[in-house]
Amino acid sequence: MKVIIFNDTQNFNGSLNFLNNRFKKGQKRFWDYKKYIPFLIKKIKSINYLNNQEIQLIKTYFYEGRYIVKDINN
Repeated sequence: MKVIIFNDTQNFNGSLNFLNNRFKKGQKRFWDYKKYIPFLIKKIKSINYLNNQEIQLIKTYFYEGRYIVKDINN
């Protein structure tokens, strides 16, 4: 199975900030893409219906744009 990962970093960081509101200063979590990609591949492999197919990561894209109200309304 060929896989391409699309990551909206603005959305990801927003979610991470939301989660970090629960933690004290020394316990906050930070995003590490070197751990994130292998974690996603492991999750994909764990899906039962894939029947242990070989996973081939083709590309990983990171989108870092900002959303504005005009774009959201369109």
